Order: sequence, then structure tokens, then C-alpha cells
Amino acid sequence: METKDNISFEISGKDFKHLKKFRRQHKNCRQGFTGEQFEYSFVPTGMGTLISVKCSCGQTLELGTFMDNELQEYDEHKSRPLMEADHKNKRFEDAAKRILLIEDPHLFRIAYVADQSFESIYSLACGACFADKRLWNCILFKYEIIDGKKIDNYAEYETEKEKIDAFYAYFKEHVKIEISKYNCENKSFLEKLGIPKE
Repeated sequence: METKDNISFEISGKDFKHLKKFRRQHKNCRQGFTGEQFEYSFVPTGMGTLISVKCSCGQTLELGTFMDNELQEYDEHKSRPLMEADHKNKRFEDAAKRILLIEDPHLFRIAYVADQSFESIYSLACGACFADKRLWNCILFKYEIIDGKKIDNYAEYETEKEKIDAFYAYFKEHVKIEISKYNCENKSFLEKLGIPKE
């Protein structure tokens, strides 16, 4: 369908310089069947235009004058091509963050329309382990076998709240161990773990 109205967007000035650096930095990323590698998104609003450029590797560059923000200098580290390890780490962080979110009884109730219980949190956490096997290292399991004896790891806790608190104390401690093995830059995830990020 043809129309006399044309809508066009342009990338110019500092935005264009940043785009050139981004494209150069991602020149070795895979291309699609028809040669496409970059996906451009323009979102015009009353507060400016938000421009995002996404490479086939998954990395995104944000440009534009959205909300009159000053365009920062191009950061090669933040804009680097994403590798398979980056995607795996993101899946781990996303799965762990979902478990951390339901620590709040109010959020649990909103998400599952039920009262929070130790059994429900424990079951959901065990199910999340299929997203990333590293989560298995972060769960204090109900039982373990030591010297041929079945040990109940939660036997000393009497109330649901105590069991939930014990679960999350162990979980957070061991998630911190896992993310110490790589450079986690997910600020909201680090905040949820109580780790300030500069």
C-alpha cells in the first residue's frame, strides 16, 4: 500500500560515530541468510526518540535523545560482542533472580495466587535448576546422605519462616560463589543479592 506520507529516521552526529564503532566492533558476528546482522529500532515519543541497534550476537547499543539524556562516550567493554558464556550467565542470573523475587511473601502471592510456603519455594527452586545446572549447587536440599545416613537439613527449623530463611541464606551465599567465577554486571541482580556495584 502506497501513501503520500513518509516517515524517516536518521542516525547522525555522535550517535552515528557510536554506531560506526559498534558495527566495527561487531564485524565478526554472524550474519543471517540475507546478510542481515543488525536490527534497528526507532521509538519516537514526546520525550525524544529512543534508538536501539541490536547485533545478531544479542548485544544492544542504545542511542537517541530519549528524555534529553546526554549521550555517554562509547564504552567498548559494555558494547563488546556477546559470547555463548555471556548468554549462559544471563540465563543463570535470570533463573536465580526469579527465585530471589519470590522471597517476598507479597510478590509470591501476586505471582502464584497462594500463600508462600517452604515447600512451594523449594519446589520452584528445584524446577528452576533445569534452566542452569549451576543452580543445583545453590540449593540446600531437604535431605542428604552422609556416611550412609539420611540427614534432614531443615530438621532444626520449626517454622515455615525459619525454613524459608535458611533456604535463602544458603541460596544467596552459593549464588555469590557462582557469580564470583565471572564478572557479573547485572546491577539489579547484584542489588537483589545485597552486593553494591560501582
